[in-house]
Amino acid sequence: MGRWRCTGFYSEPNRTNRRRTGELLRNLARDNLTSDANLPWYVMGDLNNIVAQSDKRGGAPYPTWLVEGFNETLTASGLNDMNIIGHQYIWERSRGTENWIETRLDRVLMNEEWVEWFPLSKLYNLEGSQSDHSPIFLDTSKLIREQRPSRKFKFKNA
Repeated sequence: MGRWRCTGFYSEPNRTNRRRTGELLRNLARDNLTSDANLPWYVMGDLNNIVAQSDKRGGAPYPTWLVEGFNETLTASGLNDMNIIGHQYIWERSRGTENWIETRLDRVLMNEEWVEWFPLSKLYNLEGSQSDHSPIFLDTSKLIREQRPSRKFKFKNA
């Protein structure tokens, strides 16, 4: 199948230092282009950012400068946000109160090479966690199964 690259990521939680996250993603993308001959690459983790106001429900709107800055980082890094299957919000606070907030902070970002190599990959929200974050699962098994030689079922009537 060849080589590919995975980066586990935890973004700067302090909003005033969020530019560091952008710089780090840009540097990782630059390293992938130069040292690894542009491998298929995905980044998975708590990015502590959203790509649109629709990624957040409840509370005050997310600061526009953070949304725009994150989208600029994704464009400059050649990364795309993977759609999620299931409940769209991964993180929550104050469930069951009038202050309930849900946000999609955890995500998978991938470059075009990843999309070409793994076109059938899917991202799932597994929900049901005791944490304030739901676990996410990146499934590439459909592609892997399709690449294996198929075995025919044989039955001998005896």
